[in-house]
Amino acid sequence: MSSAFLARERKGDIKKVEACACLVAVADPFYRKALRGILHNMQFKIIETCRDGGQAIFLIQQMNFIDLIILQEDLPIHCCAEIVQLVRNSKNWAPSDLPIISVGWKWTREKIELARQAGVTDVVVFPTSQHALQRRILSALYSERPLKGERAE
Repeated sequence: MSSAFLARERKGDIKKVEACACLVAVADPFYRKALRGILHNMQFKIIETCRDGGQAIFLIQQMNFIDLIILQEDLPIHCCAEIVQLVRNSKNWAPSDLPIISVGWKWTREKIELARQAGVTDVVVFPTSQHALQRRILSALYSERPLKGERAE
């Protein structure tokens, strides 16, 4: 992929993907490693990975800059919806418009609606192609939030 990928900064400015930081919270080690490889190929500057919701929350609190979060829908300890609600409703952890992609294997309309209500930016069904995932990541970084809706309280 070209190194000319750009991501929208918090103030509406554009920055290159090479300057972006991403957190990947996926329980399955194979998919976690595959996502890390895809992000590395896209030339993300920082890629942090973890295997459960507790670690994800810790890393979100510790990372003073983050541009994208990828969360497994049924993550152990704290599920994706809980983490998204914490991020969306917190003033101290991360910007409320931070792109969050939820990945999973068994999506239903109800689960997608819950993700949308929680504030997930996009949903990806595994397995998927590398190219399709890269497009979803770029779309989440650049575009209006496709699943942006009312936040769950």
